Amino acid sequence: MGCPKCKSEHSVKNGHHHHGKQRYKCKDCKCQFTQEQPAEKAQNSNIGHFTIC
Repeated sequence: MGCPKCKSEHSVKNGHHHHGKQRYKCKDCKCQFTQEQPAEKAQNSNIGHFTIC
């Protein structure tokens, strides 16, 4: 799981979003983010991120 802010691959699980999605925290920049799959791109299996920094 790569950080959308600093692009680091050093992230750890950090609880769950209030909608039940897994939340991650970057070990390098301390940014929190969740992995999301946008509805309009779900057929292409592209993965987006929701960032909380």
